[in-house]
Amino acid sequence: YNMNEGGGELAWDQSCWITAFFPANATDEDVEISCSEPLAPPPPDGMPPGVPGAMVAFEITKSTGPQLLLPVEIRVQYPPEKLLEYGGVAECALEAYRYEPGRGVWVHIPERLGINRADHAITFATTTLGLFAIAAETDGDFDGGGDFQELEWGTSPALADTDDDGLPDGDEVWWSGGDPIEPLKVHGSDQRGLGEGLISQPHYWIAGRIVAGRAASPVSTCAYIGPPIEVTYGEDWSGPALFKSDAAWGDFDEDLDADLLLMGHDGAQAVTILYRNDPPGTLAPDTVNVLTGLFAGSADWGDLDNDGDLDLLTTGSDGTQRRTIVYRNHPKGRLTADGSHGLPAVAFSDAAWGDIDKDGDVDLAFTGEESVQGRYARVYRNDKGTLTLIANMPGIYRSSCALGDVDLDGDLDVAFCGYDGGGLMTYLFENGEEGFDLFPLEFPGVREGSLHLVDADLDGDLDFFLTGADWGTGYALLYRHGGIAAEVDVGPGQPTGRTRVWLLTPSPARGEVALRYALAGDGPVRLAVYDVAGWCMRTLVEGPVAAGVYEATWDGRTDSGAEAGAGVFFYRLEGDGRVAGGRLVRVR
Repeated sequence: YNMNEGGGELAWDQSCWITAFFPANATDEDVEISCSEPLAPPPPDGMPPGVPGAMVAFEITKSTGPQLLLPVEIRVQYPPEKLLEYGGVAECALEAYRYEPGRGVWVHIPERLGINRADHAITFATTTLGLFAIAAETDGDFDGGGDFQELEWGTSPALADTDDDGLPDGDEVWWSGGDPIEPLKVHGSDQRGLGEGLISQPHYWIAGRIVAGRAASPVSTCAYIGPPIEVTYGEDWSGPALFKSDAAWGDFDEDLDADLLLMGHDGAQAVTILYRNDPPGTLAPDTVNVLTGLFAGSADWGDLDNDGDLDLLTTGSDGTQRRTIVYRNHPKGRLTADGSHGLPAVAFSDAAWGDIDKDGDVDLAFTGEESVQGRYARVYRNDKGTLTLIANMPGIYRSSCALGDVDLDGDLDVAFCGYDGGGLMTYLFENGEEGFDLFPLEFPGVREGSLHLVDADLDGDLDFFLTGADWGTGYALLYRHGGIAAEVDVGPGQPTGRTRVWLLTPSPARGEVALRYALAGDGPVRLAVYDVAGWCMRTLVEGPVAAGVYEATWDGRTDSGAEAGAGVFFYRLEGDGRVAGGRLVRVR
């Protein structure tokens, strides 16, 4: 039942199929769960009402009780013809719910793999078993905020192409009603209005789009359509005044909102304070967990033991000594210090979690000072909650680190900045097959700053942002990613350093899009363009190709010759045993 190898089928009938997936480290005992036969559309006898548009229900149990040590992913597939019976369309958004008997309510479970899946399926993760229901989006008050969520047709032929995808919006099916990230942002607007067209609606968020008459059903970026929004902010909450501080947001109690951890010095002592966000938007000090006060360090949430909830890593000084503390989150919402992590005790420090080795759990970039002789810039591999040192860069402190795939080869690269006791440095390292290699790039060396790898210009690659200071100048600098430099001295038949692909045409692009790709070895190659739903729009190269650097162009048409239109697309290169790619945007 490994998530990477296919799941175990739990139940099925003519209406749906239910499959379970467990993490790779699950034991035989972990996977011993059972599922009822799919029940009649809720509410069946003895089942409380309250799930709008519900189509099927099922109960998952375990002999040891409803709580699981490891998360299970449940996948429910529903035939498109069954959706039509419930007033939906062939491809529509599905929602999952779990019944909480103690509260007598249905709780919405967020989907794990996005919305509007072309295979009419929904996948969600849970550590609590019980009674579940699957529903289609209907004209109902989904979140209790007065706004209606629904699938509706845009039927006005004269409606403008508001999303700039090359098709009039009157030809599209829209899933509307509330911001999918924060549904309560839209209040009191009954957005049923079926057949009235988008212009007549007061305002709403677009969470997904299905284009009528196309084999592929792209999902749009979440976008607001309506009157201009006046952006204002008002102070809503004030915490303690801290210096040499850090903050970290994360849903550690799994109640679907982000909680806040603050650490720093309040002028009298080091403090670490956890605030629960309950109800959403209301921050109240947590009274359950006791955390060691630290300052001059960092706080970072990450699922170290891969059990589905957020653990906590804090570093810094408690006023007398440097500390590195790992808190395991188990049972859910209870943080317990674990001294077996093996990390050095540091201050003037930073850390970043990310799946560096692509094995499904989060690894760690780590930097800081233990002593004058112990300054670190390191990478640790995470194996089932055990951290192993795999890379030791030049030691620094008063430092920061960041993770991101800057070369678009499918794995996370790492950046460090700080002071080594003699000089300042800012380095970016490539995550290669044989370890981490320094990129030949120059940035100002800074101390006591921060690093961020972020796609600031939305062109599909990560830009480089740094703050900090040298001994006379402070910096806040954004470096725009310029693409991978062309290897003009390498041609077909000549080996290159690495298999990769990059854009030659600026994105967003009009007209033809030019790509350059490099192959480190001879062999079969496939270069193709996909839409956001994963449908292959155009195969540009397929077949044996010798090592070297090549170029390819996409004229914006599909393999059948149809115009693909404007929108977000992905290009993907498969060759030499590697996969590389990126994102491009086409406009009319």
